[in-house]
Amino acid sequence: MTQHTLSEVLDDFSFAEGVRPALEAALLAREDEMADELRMAGMNLGAMPELVAEAIAEIGIGTPPAPEMRELIHQQFHARMEWLQEQFRQQGEGGS
Repeated sequence: MTQHTLSEVLDDFSFAEGVRPALEAALLAREDEMADELRMAGMNLGAMPELVAEAIAEIGIGTPPAPEMRELIHQQFHARMEWLQEQFRQQGEGGS
């Protein structure tokens, strides 16, 4: 499934002069608010923040993180997935 950025979606439309920048800023701000709410819901509901952050970054909701931050998010996600795999493995061996 191809993910399109907000800018790419807006490229498919024509706007009166000066409308596009304001619309893009408003829509991006709304996406940023949605991403913040998803992060908060994930933390409040016990979801692992690394998983929520990776999903938001991968889907492309809101302002994209800087490349360094995106790499950190991805590293933390993989570290959490490795930890989860180890936990499941231990449980399968009769551990707790």
